[in-house]
Amino acid sequence: MVKPKKKATAQEKLAKDRLRKKEKYAEIKKDPEKYRLEKEKERKKYLLRKEKKKILSIAEMTDRQKREQRRRWRKNSRKYLNKLKEQKKIERVLLENSPPTSENEEIAHIADPDPLMEIEKTPKTVNSKATQSIQVNSSGTRKLRYRSMKVISNLKKEINKLKRDKDMLRRTNKKRARNAESKK
Repeated sequence: MVKPKKKATAQEKLAKDRLRKKEKYAEIKKDPEKYRLEKEKERKKYLLRKEKKKILSIAEMTDRQKREQRRRWRKNSRKYLNKLKEQKKIERVLLENSPPTSENEEIAHIADPDPLMEIEKTPKTVNSKATQSIQVNSSGTRKLRYRSMKVISNLKKEINKLKRDKDMLRRTNKKRARNAESKK
């Protein structure tokens, strides 16, 4: 007996649609002429939507629309930066856990190394007297790092406090402006 076909859900249909569009676009991208025509078509669509005022520049938007758009931009940029951070983490883990291709090869770190860590890694005994004066012991390095991190955190706190003060002043100025307008 033949099994009855189950109907695809909306999500499955959307997934198939996305996949089909992706394949079609990849096919178009291979041929430079088709790709150029596709880009022209997209540009015309964009200009038409812009003429009909469906797409507005930030200068043409109302205050409410500006706030919403900027919120979307912040959200999208946060999402993008988190995605990049995750990719770097994954790459770092893969590099650290993968065996070297040769015995002499050292694994390069993807993340920016801490410059203070480089000082700790340097050998403590050096033959030349000129380089000995430059060497810093590890406890001195830790103290230096601790102090710099403390300064940085204090400065960040101060920046946040100033931002809050600025926002409060902006809000009070808006209230005063509204009150002045309502009195007129």
